Amino acid sequence: MQDNVDFNQPCEDMEVSASCKEVVPKAAKTSYKDTLLTMAGSSRGEDLIDMEEISEDIPNPKDRWYQDSERENQEERPFDPCPAIPISKEDFDEWCKPWRSALFVKLLGKRVGFSFMEQRLRRDWGKKGSINVIDMDRDSFLVHFTDEDDYSYALTEGPWMIVGHYLIVQRWRPFFLESEKAVRKIATWIRIPNLLIELYNHKFLWRVGSTIRHMLKIDRTTSIHSRVQFAQICMEIDLARKLVPKISIFGSELNIEYEGLYQICFTYGKYGHRSDICQEALVKKPANNE
Repeated sequence: MQDNVDFNQPCEDMEVSASCKEVVPKAAKTSYKDTLLTMAGSSRGEDLIDMEEISEDIPNPKDRWYQDSERENQEERPFDPCPAIPISKEDFDEWCKPWRSALFVKLLGKRVGFSFMEQRLRRDWGKKGSINVIDMDRDSFLVHFTDEDDYSYALTEGPWMIVGHYLIVQRWRPFFLESEKAVRKIATWIRIPNLLIELYNHKFLWRVGSTIRHMLKIDRTTSIHSRVQFAQICMEIDLARKLVPKISIFGSELNIEYEGLYQICFTYGKYGHRSDICQEALVKKPANNE
């Protein structure tokens, strides 16, 4: 005799076969925990991981306070107000790569706002690509270039002047602002007013520039055929060293003017103040009068 199954009555523990002739036990549900702990071959009848065997290796969150306290006692060290952070050379070199196409710039003898500097540099230097200007300490700016030609143009086609003051342009290097000699050498134009017409030639002007400091170039308009009121020579000078105020030609002295440098003491040839407020001159003047 066949058993009748009432489909209107719910049955939680039984399943009805397709033929409705056999009643089979319902498979037990597998928990999410058991699923995660099942080995790859569990479908072939392999056992689950025995939690009792590994329970000792699993840290109990309730015991964490005790473990941390014990670890602190074991690893207690003297207080270091300035702990050293380890950095490998490989890591540091990798971090420096994005900045190798950047320049440090600073306006000499004048402070300008970030927005003004950013707008001016993008107008003058962003010819092919884009540039990103970053405001740094000590009135300096870091300029990052996306185009190599723009980078080379900004670095080599100076000197650059903004609102009548020199813009110091130097290659980026690690720890640039930490160096005491960060802003020392700059490219500048020098002028020689009232130069004899016979001396308006590249050979003589090159000799003047090489005698004073490191020669860079001569103004293209400086020639006997396009004579202006003064000859211009571009050269690299070291602001930490004394600057030559004049030259001698056939026994006559000719003054040298440094374009864009407004704080030069020609009494001692130093940059940073004018002769009329030179402390060294003021100290020595009473002694000379005596």
